Amino acid sequence: MQVRCGFPPIDDNGNIIPNAVCDQQITTDLFNLGITNFGRGRFIGQNNGFTGSWIWPLLVTDSAYLDTGYQERSPLGGQFPNAVSFAVNGHAKFIEVYESDLTNSSLQSAIATAHRGLLAN
Repeated sequence: MQVRCGFPPIDDNGNIIPNAVCDQQITTDLFNLGITNFGRGRFIGQNNGFTGSWIWPLLVTDSAYLDTGYQERSPLGGQFPNAVSFAVNGHAKFIEVYESDLTNSSLQSAIATAHRGLLAN
């Protein structure tokens, strides 16, 4: 089972949070701290689990407050165009792409779409 969560369910005192798979609040708290201390453009939210079928919903929501980006979890091949749609529609400012996807001649149209969409965000 893959848990899509950045932090284990541990409270401020180091105790396990009952009936929780992960701690979602700490992500929001860290984003708020970064925005307050550094501001948009200097503090960036990134997720490194980007796929052609999933994008981190919290980061999409928080893209209204901070610049965001994604790194592919692995080369996506034919799923790359779906991933581009997720990133562009999720208001990402950048994506990090594996070289094998970047040099794949069948993905050049999707790469151009990503370039235009990300610049527009």
